[in-house]
Amino acid sequence: MRDRKEGKHPKSVAPGVRAAEGEMRIPRRRFIQTVGGAAAGIGVSASWSALRAVAYAATAPAKELSAAISLGPWNASVEYLFKKYGEATGTTFKTTKAPYMEHYRRMVQAMQRQDTSYDFMIIDPAMYGTIFFKHKLVTPIREIDPAWRPDPNLIEPHIRVGTYEGTVYALPIVGNTQLIFYRSDVTRAAGFAAPPKTINEMIEVNKKITDPSKPFYGCILPAKANYDIVYTSLAYVKSAGGDIFATESGPDWTIRFTSPESVKGFKAWLSLRPWSPPDSANVHWAELMNYILTDRAWGGLTVAAQVFQIDDPQFSKVPGKIDVTMPLMVDGGIGKPAPILGTWSMAIPQRAPNKAEALAFMKWALTAERQREFAAQGGIAVRRDVLADPTLAKDPKNRWFAAELESSALGQLRPQMEHWIEVQDRMVPYLQKAFTNEMPLVAALNGAAQEVKELLDRYGYKNGPYIPAKE
Repeated sequence: MRDRKEGKHPKSVAPGVRAAEGEMRIPRRRFIQTVGGAAAGIGVSASWSALRAVAYAATAPAKELSAAISLGPWNASVEYLFKKYGEATGTTFKTTKAPYMEHYRRMVQAMQRQDTSYDFMIIDPAMYGTIFFKHKLVTPIREIDPAWRPDPNLIEPHIRVGTYEGTVYALPIVGNTQLIFYRSDVTRAAGFAAPPKTINEMIEVNKKITDPSKPFYGCILPAKANYDIVYTSLAYVKSAGGDIFATESGPDWTIRFTSPESVKGFKAWLSLRPWSPPDSANVHWAELMNYILTDRAWGGLTVAAQVFQIDDPQFSKVPGKIDVTMPLMVDGGIGKPAPILGTWSMAIPQRAPNKAEALAFMKWALTAERQREFAAQGGIAVRRDVLADPTLAKDPKNRWFAAELESSALGQLRPQMEHWIEVQDRMVPYLQKAFTNEMPLVAALNGAAQEVKELLDRYGYKNGPYIPAKE
């Protein structure tokens, strides 16, 4: 591992803060002291929670709501909902925006100092939500409204991303999940009536469509040295029956990414490498989509949020020729794809000044009518009845809805643990070395396991001996 002086991350970083060049870090001791103190101060009885809920309900509607969001392709559709809610209620929105890690850093610091600046924030709970949930830095939904129950049409895995130890802390707004974007015209021209469903089928497609003379590549593997490589490979690992730990939310955090099932999944992922571009080790989702949109590759696994580009001539040289399908299944695995969720959710800070009104907006935004409007603006709906609406499905621009619904319904969580980003920091360099053939896969997984094991023991996670990876 590289040291701080060289501009690379050390072995220990603040919980939930991914170490990367140029990113600000929060000292772990200060974080734990602050959030620990805050958590200790908000343990209340059920009766007191009920009294607070009555107080929230009696609060006059806020005329301004302050929202913090991360910059992303979904911003326009989310802000459309702000606009429509304002027209309906007279409420205005004060919006704070920042790039992904800067947004996260700001929110952590705001929680640390018990800031009252934000009424709600839109966060990536699968990556770092456990920090907020475990330390009670955001308000449980039923603490504000004890009668709240999720609408049956809300897709359950998207709700589960914002749930910790049985308590719902955040409600989904952007149903981001994994999809394969691919050139359907190329697949048909090569003699395949349907897109591949398994790794072995994908290999056959790759062999037939790859043309080094153009060059035109097959299924791209984004393997940049950040959480991309974990997020992408995990879909194959889970489809093979493997996982990162013994349980996704504890209490048993024994390492499983070295198990025979996980090794099988990683091997399946790497088996597609020969048809991916030579620079795949530097490819992020944006670069992956650029390859497809500029007629240089068949497709690849990425996030649903990229769908806004596929028919827009401003981005695409092949509008109307890109379709979407489910992530690939690993042959001989669990018998189904295992897409990894990337849901964005709305959460209300413990010190938010307008909790009742923030929740009122959140519930309004999740109604069927609003979600239809949201989808029409390019948003990724989180309701079954919207994604399965036959009227909406007739529109060619919504041809991805069916795959989005299936992927969301099968959506898998990443580990719900406070130090998940630090675990990834340990895994990333080893996975990339395996991808670039700098290390054999088995040696890379065992090297990562040793570092993750040390981290688990240092932070006191319950875990047992793991089985080293074998060929």
